[in-house]
Amino acid sequence: MGIFFVKSPTMDSDKNFGLRRKLAEYIDFAASKMKSKLQLGSNGTCAFKHDRGGMEFAIELPEGGDIVYFYSPICKVPYDFTEQFFEKLLENNLHGVANNQAGFGLDSKTQNIVLTYSISINHLDTVAFENILLNFVKTAEKAAINTGKWIEEIASKYTLSDEESEEEDSEAVKNMKIRV
Repeated sequence: MGIFFVKSPTMDSDKNFGLRRKLAEYIDFAASKMKSKLQLGSNGTCAFKHDRGGMEFAIELPEGGDIVYFYSPICKVPYDFTEQFFEKLLENNLHGVANNQAGFGLDSKTQNIVLTYSISINHLDTVAFENILLNFVKTAEKAAINTGKWIEEIASKYTLSDEESEEEDSEAVKNMKIRV
């Protein structure tokens, strides 16, 4: 017969409280360096807008975990050209090289492309956290600019002039008449 170890709910909440307290200290340190008001909420989330571009950012340590998530909405999914847009997005997501190991994701509720990065809090100290946060902010700003450029490039390739649009409409009408 073996000995069984049963975790009590208080052990998990004590651990989670300790991890969140550690993250709150890291955020306080980074806030003083960034000269920003950042604070970890009781839900384990710190949301803020960056001064330069007004972009939104969040840092989160979910209940019961040790992974810290950084994320920022980059842009809305374009209504047109979604296939070409997602192809470009995936090309730039490959190996995380273009985005300093951060990756693109889709928030299906808001239809936002979100840049995300995650790391175990056990791999962080105050300086590492500050560096990651500052790099993530810079990377997100760059990614927002790049995705805007991609949308413009793709739109210019697939947007038809008025003349082309009329020709295409007339072809479509001809094809419909043939099918009828």
